[in-house]
Amino acid sequence: MTRKELIDRVQKRKKELNITIENLAKISGIGIRTLNRFFAGNDVKLSTVEKITNLLGLDFAGNKTISLIELKKKRAKEKAIFMASLV
Repeated sequence: MTRKELIDRVQKRKKELNITIENLAKISGIGIRTLNRFFAGNDVKLSTVEKITNLLGLDFAGNKTISLIELKKKRAKEKAIFMASLV
């Protein structure tokens, strides 16, 4: 798989989950500039690629490892726990 193909798969999954670059940065702990470099096809650390793909329910090659439904349930649960921690 080429870098372009991986980026395309990651972008598709990001759109399916309706996640913005800003939200992806917040939940991943990766800086917006680093994410922009990744999506532009520039070099980033392999650990960054792994964080992005794992967060979106993809493996390192961009193949789906978690269904969208399960991933959305997981995100909803994490969001609820975070919101409860603010109270």
